[in-house]
Amino acid sequence: YTLRTLFPYTTLFRSWSQYMGLNLTSQGLHKKLTVSPIEGSWTVEKYVSIGGTKIDDKKAKQLIGKTAYFSEATVIFNGKTSNNPKYKVKSVNTKSYFWDTIKISAKSLGIQNADVQIITINSNNIFFDEYIKLDEVTLIKNYEGILLYFHKIKDSNNTKDRKSVV
Repeated sequence: YTLRTLFPYTTLFRSWSQYMGLNLTSQGLHKKLTVSPIEGSWTVEKYVSIGGTKIDDKKAKQLIGKTAYFSEATVIFNGKTSNNPKYKVKSVNTKSYFWDTIKISAKSLGIQNADVQIITINSNNIFFDEYIKLDEVTLIKNYEGILLYFHKIKDSNNTKDRKSVV
């Protein structure tokens, strides 16, 4: 194929991706969302120390059972709240992400996924938090040198459910 032949298709794809809110980069596919891709309530099931831990074992154990709440209006976890959050989802290679970002092998954590979704949360264009979505019921958060594993407990945007988290 010549460049002249491919140009219309490239332009069409770029226009479509911008319309869909996608940014194409070498690291993966980005999609900016106002609806939470992890909506509902999630509870911390366990943690794994990964080196360079900033909190002691006692404080880490106190996080087990804590609930995080995500909706299009609010994010709440461990006493921190973000109102009007914006979510950005990026699909990345699992091995590369864990090794480059967390400095640990995904395999050593028992993670077999080829790809994971990185969900970055911003509020008023300021970084708030980031989560790794392994599947529809499992999240991981790098929290002060430990990895917190969350399990989804409820699909809800009910205000009553949110009040039980706070």
